[in-house]
Amino acid sequence: ENLTRELRALTNYAHRELELWIKEQIYTVRELSHSKILTEGMSSIGQSSNKSARQKNFIQHYLNSVHAKLDTVVGLTAINTNGQVLASTIDLQNSMSFFQNWTETASIQGSVIIPPHWNDDHTTAIFSVLVPILSDDDYILGGLIATFDLHHIRTYLKDPIKSPLGEVLLLDKDGEIMLSSDGRIQ
Repeated sequence: ENLTRELRALTNYAHRELELWIKEQIYTVRELSHSKILTEGMSSIGQSSNKSARQKNFIQHYLNSVHAKLDTVVGLTAINTNGQVLASTIDLQNSMSFFQNWTETASIQGSVIIPPHWNDDHTTAIFSVLVPILSDDDYILGGLIATFDLHHIRTYLKDPIKSPLGEVLLLDKDGEIMLSSDGRIQ
């Protein structure tokens, strides 16, 4: 019974910390999606081919600049309402199926979370958040996808003072270990 209570407390602590970390990341992406460069760039794309190309370059430069300042972010991607990648700091070709009909979900929930999974390209567990890029009158112009390295949550999974011996494991949907609180499992 004592072991069950300790495991339940450890699980609840890890769940709260993971939930808080994810909420903080969603907030960060929402703030980035309100950037004037993104909103003006997304609204200008499609007006003329020269202006569209220039706006895509501005968006790409912005994503590269912001990405360099965010240590938990593996990549940033701007997409149009059809899910077409306009600018990105990473290659998302294998993930495009996640973004079909994203505008419905984003308009209802405010964001779309792509569940954690192992990424061989980055050799880490990742998850992505897609938030809409809105016009001044709340029309969805496109989306901003931030892909996060879950390696950064290791220190939050266990309370170093109160937690019992052992480790917290993050499993994927197939039950495979993606992340360990002590860092021994990669």
